[in-house]
Amino acid sequence: GEHFTAGGIIPYTWYQNYTNDILELYLNDYTTGKEYYHASLNGWRGPSSTYTEQMPGEASNVPVGRYRITLCDKNKNTTFTPLCDTSDSYFSIYRPN
Repeated sequence: GEHFTAGGIIPYTWYQNYTNDILELYLNDYTTGKEYYHASLNGWRGPSSTYTEQMPGEASNVPVGRYRITLCDKNKNTTFTPLCDTSDSYFSIYRPN
């Protein structure tokens, strides 16, 4: 997996195939699932597009470890639960010596 410095910016990319204007971003511990960061991403996004954004430095100011990102569209439900997608692999956050 990728490695990022604690307190640094973490880029992330996703593809979506429908239109929306609010997504929820979560940073969770890969092992325990504990949520460390949550933010709303506002702004219209069109269908069949790839987007790249960055989590701010405060989002990665977390304990050293392995993490995953989840994006959710809470306005688009599938069997009464939000439509969410979690990163396929984990990434590591470390503190340099």
